[in-house]
Amino acid sequence: MLKDDLEKCKEKHILTSFYSDRDDTDSFSVGYIQGISDKYMLTESISKYGNYDGFDLRLLNRIFSAEWGGLYEKKLEFPVKIRNSNPQAAKIIISQLGGPDGETGAATRYLNQRYSMPNRRVIGI
Repeated sequence: MLKDDLEKCKEKHILTSFYSDRDDTDSFSVGYIQGISDKYMLTESISKYGNYDGFDLRLLNRIFSAEWGGLYEKKLEFPVKIRNSNPQAAKIIISQLGGPDGETGAATRYLNQRYSMPNRRVIGI
């Protein structure tokens, strides 16, 4: 259900707040959703001052709540102007960082393999 709501926010290009810590609801991220897969969400983050703050890739299962259209989002919405929204770039970033053949998956496999090498003299190098 949350994923469906996030998809709607993406389609309508709505500034959205994302909550990841159930114990600290004063801590959250704000941004425009650029891409969603079954596992990840890519957002163009907005700082607390209303400035563009880069991309943020997060696991969907870590987000427990999202809000949009609230007072905080409305305050940030006006000074933010993202000139070039690029859905194709968002898809590439998600596939490279989060996909099974992506860079993050490859790096994790390499790190795990280095500790399982049969030759103990070169393990962990």
